[in-house]
Amino acid sequence: MTEPEALLWVMHTALGEERALPDATAWTSSLPALASSRLSALARHLLGSRADSLPIEARHHLEAATLEAECVSARASRQLEALSPHLEATGLPWVVLKSWPLAARLYPTPSCRPSSDLDLLVAFQHHASFARALSLHGYHPENSDNGFHTRYLGPRSDWGRDVVELHREAGPPEFGGPGVAEVLASRRRFSGECGAVWVPSIALERDLLIRHYLRHGGNQAILLLDLLLHLRGEGLTHPLGALVGNDLARLGFERQVNGPRPWRQQMLARWMASRDFETRRAARVISPAGLPLALARSH
Repeated sequence: MTEPEALLWVMHTALGEERALPDATAWTSSLPALASSRLSALARHLLGSRADSLPIEARHHLEAATLEAECVSARASRQLEALSPHLEATGLPWVVLKSWPLAARLYPTPSCRPSSDLDLLVAFQHHASFARALSLHGYHPENSDNGFHTRYLGPRSDWGRDVVELHREAGPPEFGGPGVAEVLASRRRFSGECGAVWVPSIALERDLLIRHYLRHGGNQAILLLDLLLHLRGEGLTHPLGALVGNDLARLGFERQVNGPRPWRQQMLARWMASRDFETRRAARVISPAGLPLALARSH
């Protein structure tokens, strides 16, 4: 079970590891995996002038993906800049999960890590206050609710439609982990192009990145790259670390994440070990890993 060669090159190169540049055939065959993992724009950035030597199909794909990612990033920056004063006006604590601040802090440019929505975490008892703040800025709730977050749609513009997800939980409940109050109490300010916003503490953000990766069944390479860039070579011991460590070994990384594997994680470990990123994604569409995820709880 191997990942496309160009995808592996992008991940290793983003982490500063020397790796031979894949040949033209490998780039062409890797395009679907790069697109589904949202790594196309990062690939184009890391290639630099070497992109000129790629087949025309690959060059066009990477250039188009980069332009789209730049638009998405610009919209996210504008969205945060416009919303922050309204969120601050509530006088209540909030943080941004993942999303634009993560892209701005960890990646060469924010557009190298495109995100289609803005994830906000607030205390459950304050959701109505933040919903009113979003409403004053033209957002309305979508008609669906998955029990984990509520989606709010902003006005449509030339940039596309802004989306906010107002989260009830800091991480997937089936994995335990830090509660909302703990994350909000740890929050710190991050200043970027869009102004100052609130993000979780370094330690809790790393914890949430592990849980987010496993909540998605480990089916997106970019979510694993988020975690590795966040660690910056530091080791991390975590109750779910053995599951992440298995993937790191499979992808040729030195293990930076480790930890015990309680018996409840065995079913998820077997499920993950039998699939690569693409087949995990397809398997979740047909048969989501709900039962394995529930058995993998660390608490």
